[in-house]
Amino acid sequence: MITGLTQNGLDREALVLFRKMRFEGLPIDQFTFGSILTACGGLQAIEEGKQLHTFMVRTYHSENVINGFSEEAVKAFCDMQRNGVEPDDFSLESVISSCANLASLEGAQFHGRALVSGLISFITVSNALVTLYAKCGSIEESHRLFDEMSVKDEVSWTALVSGYAQFGKATETIDLFEIMLRQGLQSDGVTFVGVLSACSRARLVDKGRFYFESMVKEHGITPILDHYTCMIDLFSRSERFVEAKDFIQKMPCTPDAFGLIFIPPGLPIRVVKNLREAKDPLNNI
Repeated sequence: MITGLTQNGLDREALVLFRKMRFEGLPIDQFTFGSILTACGGLQAIEEGKQLHTFMVRTYHSENVINGFSEEAVKAFCDMQRNGVEPDDFSLESVISSCANLASLEGAQFHGRALVSGLISFITVSNALVTLYAKCGSIEESHRLFDEMSVKDEVSWTALVSGYAQFGKATETIDLFEIMLRQGLQSDGVTFVGVLSACSRARLVDKGRFYFESMVKEHGITPILDHYTCMIDLFSRSERFVEAKDFIQKMPCTPDAFGLIFIPPGLPIRVVKNLREAKDPLNNI
């Protein structure tokens, strides 16, 4: 219904219906977000768009930038510039996030744009740049930019923590996470995926189990499949296959193929280990 209203130019009606959908607690997917963002654009509702973007980040939908068409988003932004339209913080953050999704360092050109325009002072733009450099492997540049930010929020910390975790920097990931906690910042599910992944790479079983339990009990985060997979990987890397199998059996959701590859029911531990060594490219990290 929201998509139909938007396609027929009834943007305000779409926004009203979206608010009703939120009020009733109905689940929202990336397609709904894409349609309602289009409606905000039609209404030039910048503030509503920013609020919507914040909500997307906190519900893990920020990866689906502009309906998932990252390349098209970058092209549209470049066309906008050629036509003399000055970007605002929202459009600049969106195009940088699109480049981050593509893991393309071409997005670094927008860093200069952010500096020249002064839009880098917006935390959303700086966060997008931190994420861009981290995803492209320039973790030092990502950290340098993070340090230069006068104001940091949970998204800033999550971007850096996830960046270090992505490239196997286990010690740095955990150290950053501990600093984040000491500063009283709220961690979300994305942050914990990075931290648990780091614990797995470093084979820190006790610490990983502690973080997993605190995620549920202290932070009120319901684990998703990614969190369970990290824990299974942690037990398996540490050759605690019985614990890994027991963990799988207690999972409230069905494990995916990545999780089951470690502990196939009925196979001896020696065979399971060989399967893992043959199919897990991260085995020696």
